[in-house]
Amino acid sequence: MNKILPFLFTPFVGVAFAAGENVPTSKSYVDAAVAQKQDIIPANDGAAQVLTNTGTAGEYGTKGIYDANGEYATQTQNLVDAAAMNAGVQNAIDSEFQCIEWLDPNDHSSDCLLFNIFGQTERRSPNLFDSSQILKASGWTENNGVYSGQTQSLYRLGRMNACSPEPCKENTQYTLSYTISVDENATPVGPVSPRLQIIYTDGTYSQPSLDLMPQNPGDTSHVFLMSSAGKTIESINADYHHTAHIHISNIQLQEGTTATPYVPYGNLYIPARQ
Repeated sequence: MNKILPFLFTPFVGVAFAAGENVPTSKSYVDAAVAQKQDIIPANDGAAQVLTNTGTAGEYGTKGIYDANGEYATQTQNLVDAAAMNAGVQNAIDSEFQCIEWLDPNDHSSDCLLFNIFGQTERRSPNLFDSSQILKASGWTENNGVYSGQTQSLYRLGRMNACSPEPCKENTQYTLSYTISVDENATPVGPVSPRLQIIYTDGTYSQPSLDLMPQNPGDTSHVFLMSSAGKTIESINADYHHTAHIHISNIQLQEGTTATPYVPYGNLYIPARQ
């Protein structure tokens, strides 16, 4: 006689796990876990961007990436990747320099030994005064654009060319600007008041007021002196009240009635493509 063995079946409840993670996939668990992650980054306008650190917890920033095909004026704050930088530098070299001598004369893809700058124009600096004339004064020296020496010896130097290499234009106004100071270790017997002044072809002159000049050791003045209308500048010379060691820098004589930021005297070479 066959025996029938009764079995008791009980419902079995299982828990599913996401592939590769020992994490339950219930909606509430997933929502809670996602809430701890970084917020979703909103869509941008399609431009390439990178994330930046704002320094504030929970907040992020973005920065654009420079597009070589876009306009520079609209991308001045964008980051430049290495590829764009390399391309930009190479384009600049190719547009302004021409190789005329190669490491291997028969292989123009070899390293370039000598470049020719083409498409250039020689443009005069607006500064027409050659400051190196000051070094003709006894004992005067120059260091990093600052001329130093005794007021008395600069006065004895006499008149210096105002405009070089050509004379100043007739009946034309110019503006003389410079920075002048009395050395902090100087020992004058009274107010120094050193100054550069403009001499005209008719023998008259223009000079800044003594009250505006540095008087005591350590004093500094920034001088702006406009020439008189209807007169022609002949030269520039120095004047002073009491002798002392002084410093002069950023001397500039330029055509017009407005002083602009200092630039060195001489010729400037500016690429034609701008």
